[in-house]
Amino acid sequence: MELRQLRYFAAVQQHRSFTRAAQELHVTQPTVTTALRNLEEELGTPLINRSTCLLTPAGEELLRRTETIFRNLDAVIDEIKNGAYRQHKLCIAVPPVSCASLYGPILNEFVPSHPDIDLRIDDRCNAELLKHLQNYENDIDAGFIIQPEGLPEDIAYLDLAGGSLYALLPANHPLARAESIRLSDLAGERLLMYDRGTSYTEARIRQEYQRRGIPFQVTQYFSNISTIMDVVSLGYGVSFILETSSPTLSNVPNIVVKPFTDPITYRIGLIWNRNIHMSEACREFLAFIKGHCGAV
Repeated sequence: MELRQLRYFAAVQQHRSFTRAAQELHVTQPTVTTALRNLEEELGTPLINRSTCLLTPAGEELLRRTETIFRNLDAVIDEIKNGAYRQHKLCIAVPPVSCASLYGPILNEFVPSHPDIDLRIDDRCNAELLKHLQNYENDIDAGFIIQPEGLPEDIAYLDLAGGSLYALLPANHPLARAESIRLSDLAGERLLMYDRGTSYTEARIRQEYQRRGIPFQVTQYFSNISTIMDVVSLGYGVSFILETSSPTLSNVPNIVVKPFTDPITYRIGLIWNRNIHMSEACREFLAFIKGHCGAV
């Protein structure tokens, strides 16, 4: 199948005439007719009713997909001509809390040493990142993920580092002065969690509660981590946080962060879709992250 054939096909449908399509394309009518016949033979089905110039069901679907192809093609041609790609574009997804320690080396080391790469950082959680990569949405090239269990076969994974979950307690909580706490110490506490069903933290804490036979019930869900911090600081309940170097989340007044006596650990890795061509910019970033984290 050739792009030329698709353009001829779209022109015939637009004008409802092989003759007028040929005139617009500055070719002869037999050229258009032959191109369409070859396309139909390749696909094994008629696309246009020759007597009415109306599309068959297969032709309607091909036209719908073709219009998307041409829109994208025309857009990228205009962008290239206007100099939009003098730099290599790269978008990396970074979970904003657990991977806060990566912002420093990425922004302070990778960006200055790669002036030819236009880097954009997108804060995404696990579920959102996987959805983008699996749906072939080209706005994200790769991203960091927490605890990559059961990844789809088309997702490549590079293991990078480990971390631990911590408890968030009000500063006046009876356990606030303990060096470390047990998960069972929080039995019966009001639990505050980030968006229902989207948080790795909730899934892991639920798993640990169930493993220890402790009843697990979330009292309240919030859509913003800062709201959880505010509510914990008011003494309404407790929550949990992934290990982080974020100064914003590590130094909240009236909140203490406590490790567990039996650490609840997780892994951080970088993922990308192995079925999508990896750009040179993404390869450069992958090499940088391998070197920074000592990954093999």
